Amino acid sequence: MKKPPLGIEAKSVLELLDESEVITDQQFRLYSWMADYYMCTPGEVLNAALPAGLKLSSESMIQLHPSFDEETTTFDFSEKERLLLHKLKQGVIDYTEAAKVLGVKTIYSLLKSLSAKEAIILYEEVKDRYKPKTEKRIRLSDQYLKKKDLEKLFEVISAKPKQEAVLLKYLQQVQCSLIRTSIKKVLQKMNSWTTRSPSHQQQHS
Repeated sequence: MKKPPLGIEAKSVLELLDESEVITDQQFRLYSWMADYYMCTPGEVLNAALPAGLKLSSESMIQLHPSFDEETTTFDFSEKERLLLHKLKQGVIDYTEAAKVLGVKTIYSLLKSLSAKEAIILYEEVKDRYKPKTEKRIRLSDQYLKKKDLEKLFEVISAKPKQEAVLLKYLQQVQCSLIRTSIKKVLQKMNSWTTRSPSHQQQHS
């Protein structure tokens, strides 16, 4: 382990976010040139250049100090400080929730006081903003891949036009010779039922 430089308060590395480089040396040189040319900071260029999936956001969190003991501590606490400590016994919370619990808009002075009394720990929770895009798809159940079973399915849903229309639309899109042959026969049967229906109605009339 390397020793920290003299005269500088070095902080420990908590987590290595990327195993390999995200930005190449050539990109760094380009971003530096853009920052000089447009008279802005390299951070602003980097924020505009990086895709949204590579950007990380963090949220400030509050938790009880592991060694804190309210009964043995020598520090005095205000009513709001005790209220927040009681809430933290239930688990970690963020700054927004802490402000709601205390009924105040700003909590920084209170957090600074509790941190100095070694009652709480403040840290940043890194959140990955990348969310993969997904697409929902449907397929015919394996039990209806056989011709006879598919024809039985049409007979079952024949009284439900909407379901029948959805199934017909699906079968027209799939690339399966067995299903295409089956649907052709089913459609032929449906056409024959349609052509017979007027004469059938005349007999009843």
